[in-house]
Amino acid sequence: MFIGRQDRVMVVDQDGTLLGEVTGIKGAHGTALAPDTGHGFATSGDDKSVVMFDLKTFKALGRIPAAEDADAIIFDPASKRVFTFNGDAHSSTVIDPQAGTLVTNVRWAASPNTARRPATARSTQPDGHQRSRRDRREDGDGVSTVVNRAVQAARVDGGRPRDHIGCSAAARSGV
Repeated sequence: MFIGRQDRVMVVDQDGTLLGEVTGIKGAHGTALAPDTGHGFATSGDDKSVVMFDLKTFKALGRIPAAEDADAIIFDPASKRVFTFNGDAHSSTVIDPQAGTLVTNVRWAASPNTARRPATARSTQPDGHQRSRRDRREDGDGVSTVVNRAVQAARVDGGRPRDHIGCSAAARSGV
């Protein structure tokens, strides 16, 4: 388990035994893991950055620029990107977890303090076939599938990056 403690992230096992710490963080908020790369990422909100660290040693490997109030952070396995959600800056930072580099910052019309990937629900139908559906519920801010919006914004559209998304209205309409 990774526990943000203002100036560090504590790593503890299921019994509460301290395994190590990720240090050098200023305003720890969230942690994301990209296991295939061997890297973890912790938001450092007070200095507008993300600290990349080694998942085995917990040693900091570098600092990636983010934005004001870098807060929640997730790894999206589908896009193979790390996303921060920077509340005061009204933006998301997109990071390449292998290289540990900034891909882009995506501006939002509202404050994206948190996000979640849409869940895929599986059910067995009366005929025995498996069916799945995407969960499109909205979170408390009225923002659904914010990560999908950020993934789309980080892609190149007609030769230029899309850098602004209105999160509340766009998410509600499914645009």
